[in-house]
Amino acid sequence: MKIRFALAASAAATCALLAPTGAYAASPAAGSCVNPAGSSRADVAYRWQSRTTAWRVRPALESVPTHARPGAGARNGAIASTTQHTGIEAWYLVLDARQMGATCWLRVRTPGTVASRGGWVDRDAVIAQRLKWQIEVDLSDRRVRMYRNGALLLNKGVVIGATDTPTPTSRPRAPFAIYDAKAGSASDFTGTWQIATNVLSPSQPTMGRIGLHGRGGASLATPLGQAASHGCVRADNATVDAIVRQTGLRGLLGVPVVISA
Repeated sequence: MKIRFALAASAAATCALLAPTGAYAASPAAGSCVNPAGSSRADVAYRWQSRTTAWRVRPALESVPTHARPGAGARNGAIASTTQHTGIEAWYLVLDARQMGATCWLRVRTPGTVASRGGWVDRDAVIAQRLKWQIEVDLSDRRVRMYRNGALLLNKGVVIGATDTPTPTSRPRAPFAIYDAKAGSASDFTGTWQIATNVLSPSQPTMGRIGLHGRGGASLATPLGQAASHGCVRADNATVDAIVRQTGLRGLLGVPVVISA
């Protein structure tokens, strides 16, 4: 499948990625929104709450319909078993959970705009895993941080969006999530890895997804710590390499990405 990366040759090129065309706890019992016995907090539902409370899901079949509301809500899309661009195994971050009678409904972060509220899926139609990773980007100090089970593993300087093409911030209770990733070359403008979130670029929505990528070629002309990109977060190749190495490619998808001002 052809992937549009929408990158110009100059240092001012857009940074939108992937343009449109571990040890986990056991899952709860069928129909239940309560975590299973044996997890760190058996009384906590699936909803994302912090660096240490996050779940991801993938369809048990080829695709699963999503609904605008839990229960009787109208269908508003579907989640696929593979990513749109690279075709690897897709995972989706769980944002919320709601028990409706005998059915547990999960609201998942689906690909879309910054304001997208995602969709609700039947818990019994997906495979769930508990996450131990979180990526955070602080626009105020222009750094990316990575946590494992709440412990800081990585803290590096980055380039963020310019004033007229800012990096979007996530809502307090609805972080972005990693949707896809593609390896590159150290000499590419986007470096050794393009790590795309599920959020389309708000300034250039037809160009691709906001993401975190490495640096090479013309992008090296902009020092770390600057606000100069078209919305994406640029890091040294060693930084994006370390992120992928920590999680593994399969473990990276669905990981929450909190971007704060």
